[in-house]
Amino acid sequence: MKLEHILIVEDNIDQANELSAMVSSLLSDAHIFIATCYEDALYLVKQETFQCFLLDILLSEETAAPSADGISLGKQIRFLPQYTNTPIIYLTSYSNRMQEAINDIHCYGFLY
Repeated sequence: MKLEHILIVEDNIDQANELSAMVSSLLSDAHIFIATCYEDALYLVKQETFQCFLLDILLSEETAAPSADGISLGKQIRFLPQYTNTPIIYLTSYSNRMQEAINDIHCYGFLY
């Protein structure tokens, strides 16, 4: 599978840019999108077609409801028919939601 469109969802823009640079160095032909909040990510998910998602668990609560985190975003992504089997990989420093990510969202990876 060729990874043409990848969405990185990370509220820390410096970390998002670093992750984007790492992915770009491995997949030079991939088009990488960055969203720094739940709302922007959900908008992009509905506008583009992605082959992979890299999601943070804890997203800033400044503009979002407390439940608008990476887990609820993963559930929204899985709800869309075109993304039922698309790889979702969580990159986070919070391991307390690992079981939920694996069991409810069927993520492909959980990097803690």
